[in-house]
Amino acid sequence: MATNTQRPAPLTDAGRARLSEELYRLKTEREPQLAALLHEARDQASAWEESDYLALQEEVMRVQGRIQELERFLAAERAEETPRPAGVVAIGSKVTVRDQASGRTQSFVIVSPVEADASRGHISAQAPIGAALVGRRAGDEVTVKVPAGERRLAVLAVE
Repeated sequence: MATNTQRPAPLTDAGRARLSEELYRLKTEREPQLAALLHEARDQASAWEESDYLALQEEVMRVQGRIQELERFLAAERAEETPRPAGVVAIGSKVTVRDQASGRTQSFVIVSPVEADASRGHISAQAPIGAALVGRRAGDEVTVKVPAGERRLAVLAVE
């Protein structure tokens, strides 16, 4: 079995805060709640259906797995500490682009995959558009293959 030893992508401060909050909730609320339920289930084994007990065990394992995952993500560098040339798109950059076909202007924040949230305008540096923009500067044009075809984007600004 292969293991993934790749280092997590750097996190933005906002992404780090969201993940830290989730980790805190899991460790201080959800994990103790599940431990109490598991203890109750063991004490009252005859009152619990086997399927309910197995589902509870699976939830405990899922929560513990998520805690480990969050701890690994939070061990990553801060994107703000990662050296990058000024004006070059990298994780943590806010990028404004214009779609050459529609003329529509959009702004994105390039983030690590774990922070991606398209509804907030946060796109992964590994997603097609994010990957095409990383390393670019204002004035550059890129062609991006997306599920709907190709998009030509002009980089207007990098913050």
